[in-house]
Amino acid sequence: MNVTKLIILLVILVLLVGALWYTQELQKKSRAIPRITQTSAMFPDLEENGIFRMEVTSLQTPLLYRKNAGVWEVSTGRDVMGELMRNSEVQQSGVEVEDAVNPRDDIGPAGDPFRRFYKADIDKLQPMIDAILEMETGQIATSSPEEQSTLGVLSKIVGTEVVMYDQQMNELASVIIGNQGLGMATTFVRRPESDDIYEIRGNLSMIFGNDLVTMRDREIFEDAPETIASVEVQDNEEGFFYTLTRGEGIWTGVTTDGTELELDTAKVDSLLSTLGSLSANSFVDPSRPPMPPPEEEGWDETDPWGMFNPNVVVTYTTVDGETHEITVGRVEGTTYYAYEGVDIMDAFRISKTYVDNISPDPAMLAPGEEDLSGANAQLLGGDLVDQGEMIEMDINLIPADEIEGQ
Repeated sequence: MNVTKLIILLVILVLLVGALWYTQELQKKSRAIPRITQTSAMFPDLEENGIFRMEVTSLQTPLLYRKNAGVWEVSTGRDVMGELMRNSEVQQSGVEVEDAVNPRDDIGPAGDPFRRFYKADIDKLQPMIDAILEMETGQIATSSPEEQSTLGVLSKIVGTEVVMYDQQMNELASVIIGNQGLGMATTFVRRPESDDIYEIRGNLSMIFGNDLVTMRDREIFEDAPETIASVEVQDNEEGFFYTLTRGEGIWTGVTTDGTELELDTAKVDSLLSTLGSLSANSFVDPSRPPMPPPEEEGWDETDPWGMFNPNVVVTYTTVDGETHEITVGRVEGTTYYAYEGVDIMDAFRISKTYVDNISPDPAMLAPGEEDLSGANAQLLGGDLVDQGEMIEMDINLIPADEIEGQ
């Protein structure tokens, strides 16, 4: 083979490689630049006040939301992974059995002790509802079924399926949320009945990716100080038990041995304000109890949160006769494990500072002089002087020449 033929073959090879590269770049570009159609609402007939149930189903965080007496609640959703495992076992055995999981069963799967509804955090739920209401068509990334798995919109197994229902359990809207687009500023979505995959604004994976613990409303108590009629404080760690009772414009207190307490009304009001506005730092997954610290002795595996032998129990009754109780268990770092009422399985974490403020030593509630070492005091000439007092001082000005002559 002479040199001329070799050069011709090399040129042809370069042209073929270039043509292949150009074709691939065109394909990438065609998918990177979505096809634009007329923009319109994806669910034009959907109205927020008509939504009473929403199922968010995925392998990672299946959740179920329902509106109960005007309040949104959240619970564990459909166990997709469990269904896949059971279906696989059924196919291998060849035996036809009825699926034990009913996604519309509010009681939940049989034998599941952790299935229950909690008040949902509306600040996290509202963006989810708004995202479906504001979802628009018009920016089609692709209509190829082969791309559905790649873009994460194939099904609830590959993506996240969101289905909304009305009060009669009629389906109002259904969409599969997939992967994030370029720059994580867009998300691919698809309606189950269509092959069109839209690329819409927003990171929907972040909005719809929360778990049950995160989606729960962290507010435990919400009672104004003036609505609280009495408080019982039992501190087993410090060894005191006392009761505070509201009277006619005055609070009275008594310990278990009958000793009457002298109370500062302002300090009692501060306790009530803290007690009636309890919010959890976070919730505990009852299926995942804490592990014993390496240095801790006498660990009780049957009571990992320390609730059976609580450190503190505080109970208060409102003027309407409602009673609320918080039981504080084991301390871990700067937080305590606690639960409200009688539901020991519904544990949460609260700060150690909060516990100290709602269960003070009764001596701390007595009237007393203001602490002059606080923010309203300053050191002046070696003595603590309250800034709220008027200080009279005689100032004698000495001429500069007299100072120099001294």
